[in-house]
Amino acid sequence: MHRSLRISSALLPRRQQFGSLNFALSARRAASDDSRNSNSPELEPYVPYHILKPDVVSDYMPNLSAHLASQLSNCPLGYATTMVGPKTLVKYVQNEKVNLSVKDRMPPLLLVKVGEFYESFGFDAGILIAHGGLNSMGGKLRAGMPLANIQSVVDRLFQSWPGKGADSLEIAVYEEFGFNVTGTGLKNRKLQQILRKGEEEYFFNLHMGEGSSTMNEGVRVILVRERLTKSQKSYDLYEIEPYISRCSISSSLPLSSLLSLIDSGSVYKDTVYFSGGDLPSWAGDLEVERVSGGEQVMIENLGVKLFGEKWMGVKVSEKCTETSMKPLNFETAKEIGVVRDHRIASLVAAVIGDEKGYAADYVRDMLLRHKGVEVGAGVRNIVKWLTNTKESLPERKIIDVKRVIRWIREGECSRRGFIELRESVERAGVWEEFCIREGVACDLGKVVEYDTAGEGGRVKNFSTIRQRVLQLIENTVAADEDAIVEAIEDDVKGKGKMEQTEIKVNNFFVRNDRTWQGRVKEDATDGVKQAVKRVEHCKERLVESLKRDFYHDEGAEVVVDIFNNALYLRCEPADRKGEYMHPKDRNNRLLRNRYTTEDVNEKLRDYIGATQECKAEVAGALKSLSVDIGRLEDGLDAILECGYINMIIEVCIRHVAEVRKKGWTIPDVEESMSHAVSLNDVFPYWMGPSSRVTNDVKLNGMCALTAPNMSGKSTVMRSVAAAALLASAGMYAPVGSGSRVGVLDAIFVRGASGDAPNEGKSAFGAEIEDIGDMFGTCSDRSLVFVDELGRGTSPTDGASIAAAVLEEMAKRGINGFFATHLFEIFRLIPKFPPEVRERIINKRMAVDYVDVGGERVVEWTYKLEDGVCKDSMALVTARKFGLPEEVLDRAREFQGLVEGRKEMEEEEEREENWGVAVEREIGDIPNLDLGAACNILEAVSNASAITLPAKFTPPPYLEGRSCVYVLEVPETSAEGGSMYYVGESDGVGKRLKAHRSKRMRGLSWSNCKGKIVEVEEGKGQARRMESEVIKRMEAMGFGMISVADKSHTNFGGGGRDGDEVGDRVAGQARNGENTAS
Repeated sequence: MHRSLRISSALLPRRQQFGSLNFALSARRAASDDSRNSNSPELEPYVPYHILKPDVVSDYMPNLSAHLASQLSNCPLGYATTMVGPKTLVKYVQNEKVNLSVKDRMPPLLLVKVGEFYESFGFDAGILIAHGGLNSMGGKLRAGMPLANIQSVVDRLFQSWPGKGADSLEIAVYEEFGFNVTGTGLKNRKLQQILRKGEEEYFFNLHMGEGSSTMNEGVRVILVRERLTKSQKSYDLYEIEPYISRCSISSSLPLSSLLSLIDSGSVYKDTVYFSGGDLPSWAGDLEVERVSGGEQVMIENLGVKLFGEKWMGVKVSEKCTETSMKPLNFETAKEIGVVRDHRIASLVAAVIGDEKGYAADYVRDMLLRHKGVEVGAGVRNIVKWLTNTKESLPERKIIDVKRVIRWIREGECSRRGFIELRESVERAGVWEEFCIREGVACDLGKVVEYDTAGEGGRVKNFSTIRQRVLQLIENTVAADEDAIVEAIEDDVKGKGKMEQTEIKVNNFFVRNDRTWQGRVKEDATDGVKQAVKRVEHCKERLVESLKRDFYHDEGAEVVVDIFNNALYLRCEPADRKGEYMHPKDRNNRLLRNRYTTEDVNEKLRDYIGATQECKAEVAGALKSLSVDIGRLEDGLDAILECGYINMIIEVCIRHVAEVRKKGWTIPDVEESMSHAVSLNDVFPYWMGPSSRVTNDVKLNGMCALTAPNMSGKSTVMRSVAAAALLASAGMYAPVGSGSRVGVLDAIFVRGASGDAPNEGKSAFGAEIEDIGDMFGTCSDRSLVFVDELGRGTSPTDGASIAAAVLEEMAKRGINGFFATHLFEIFRLIPKFPPEVRERIINKRMAVDYVDVGGERVVEWTYKLEDGVCKDSMALVTARKFGLPEEVLDRAREFQGLVEGRKEMEEEEEREENWGVAVEREIGDIPNLDLGAACNILEAVSNASAITLPAKFTPPPYLEGRSCVYVLEVPETSAEGGSMYYVGESDGVGKRLKAHRSKRMRGLSWSNCKGKIVEVEEGKGQARRMESEVIKRMEAMGFGMISVADKSHTNFGGGGRDGDEVGDRVAGQARNGENTAS
């Protein structure tokens, strides 16, 4: 069934045609809705984003309605298909939109460079107008911005995005270079970057295409060497990353593991380089080029061939060590949610709360490619320390460090890139010292070394080199306080002519100075210093000419022409007829409705030329900085390590914060265990505390598992596999305390999947191929899960093959589950050798029968028990999923199976009632500072507060727990001082991050510090305490940023969440509203 989207509020006639448009997503819930909303535009199921109704739009922009289509399936931009020409820019954008669309996810918004502007079309433009603060271009559904404004628009979009939250928003930015699209006359364009929450910084002018080095064409070069041993093929994977001088080798991979590593990694060149027998068919659409020679020769020859003089060699590291598990194959990764599959819950999201972004990619790679026992132990120790610490933690800075290193190598890193790098390097140093103090520096070092080091280990003198990098950046790059001056608001209504003119001219200078200002220090180089002086000199001369020729008449109207970057008069002054001339535009056409003088024209050219020269000098200074850092011995290696220190710590903190509220624990990993796994109270990683059912699982052999349909056997297997994988990686797992896992060499999961027609395989062929991979990969230290083998062929053949596979697995000492509905297998097991039979135990999923109205109904328990189930209860499932009753009746005649099923009900969680009286009272408070505020907080809560310094984050154990906090926010005025904010949250870490990202005039939220107390009685009591603290602080005379929550005294289960109030206050701050009391 399609979903219908429609506007839930009308357009309001304010400022911009779409400027105050509020969109809402409305999903169709029942078939009856289809008839009631037959006029709503139908959408493809994978396009859940906001649409503009033609009849609503036409009320305010009549010429737009013809441009909107009623079916997004015709055009993802919303244009009528007949209006999109085959060789037009809009057609190109439409095709790129389709290419970037992924099922069940919102497609990215597209920003495409068109000359000096970045533009969007159709529905994307409507969203930029509605939520990005842009105006419509020419009354059409088209919007754009110059390069200088792109970041502010992007930031505004992420702050105001209304859909499923900013996490649902992605913005794809395209750069342009040259006219070389054959037969179209269009410029060649290429995707530069996809911006998303947490990665919203845009690094412009760094497109990957002609005019740039070949090193920018891809982030990895893939080299595959084929091996043939005992008539079975395996592969060595070489991932060459030339810009960071690394080559990672994963040896002896089966084909499925090879493909999962290639597909899940970062962008790579479209050509796969191959050494071996026949060219592989698995490469699909990728181009395959043959190479030859030994390992070192192949790598060196390939590097010189692809990168020429830029090739600097690589450090080689083997990723598949003796103590590491073999990389997951694609089927296993899919079945337990490591790679994306819309049918299966994401394990990555369960681990850190998100499946997108740099941190998610790092976790995905960590789970796909096990890092070994020592690295796993290092991660485990860091996670345990983060769980137990009560201290506030330094902030982290996550950047795409490999991309930044590439830009430095190319001499193309921008100011924003260096600012991001500086923060990453600074915070890595803080964390290095912090971990030394806390006794986990060695554990962190093990993980960093695996991720970054080649031959020779980690960087020597890491601290010294790090300080040298920071000093180089400090000497050149402008600090935040030296950044560009903001333009004055263009709203000149109600102001006099001269005041209007001054505002317009000021903004003209600001827009031009933005091309160079605030990027490097004005004394960074002699060239920059001289260029800045020339700009100021030319500006002064231009101002003098403007005063003489444009300002002398108070009635004269000055026009700022953004497209021609010029200043004109709208009318020739009456008292100086004949002294003025018509200027020419950038295409040398005469502008007959504009006027200027020779003097102003000449001074204007000088000023524009000076700004361009200054821009070039600034770019040269940044390029020189890239060269200096690139030449620093081990400088780029130290930067790489800094990036990974931040990433590792960030992932561990997010992990602890996410799983603490889920009741997960950290299993021990023991090499000398008698069982492969011994898990207490294991449960599905995607289920919350109120709905999950736990099981105890001990595996020392093969478990033959039988169960009715839908009774949870596949869920149990996925749960055990995921728990073992997470435990081996050193992470929390969905298990109870006392759980243990042995040292495993492989985890293999083969679910009941379908055919693969594009590979020429039937369902049976595909599953047998995977089983072949399993036998070639797994040993007596492996954990294997096979679900419904043999279902793709006849029951007799399927049971025979399944029994033979189960026997061989037990014979080889493999541990795991073998789930089946082929009950004939149990007549064959007695024929197994006695020593093999001893390694097989029978388990089944238990069911209960309850009496409902005199009828005996099946109830699933989702619990494991000993025994064999020989009744699949297929008709119960068939009825549940809509098989017609007459068909079911006939089936009962044929098979006599049971019917009915009662679904398990979810338990409802209730908030605890207010039950703690505030006992401790406050004495006299002499000074209104954070210490005095802490006294109030501790008196109200009757608990000791945790100190939160500036640039520190709360300990992760607080995530998921109710907390009340007080923040001291410094004022930016010359007099200094502070304002105070009181809040409560069950996610205090995320709430603090939101606070520190606020922009409110006169306050420095990014440098706020505070005090936090945990409220064990729950959210209701926390909100009462918040209200009481606000009242007392206000009564004492504290300067409060907001007192909106002081009236919160009665909260039930349906009360408004306190975080919503925080969101409203944050929204007021973003909109420039004064929330100070």
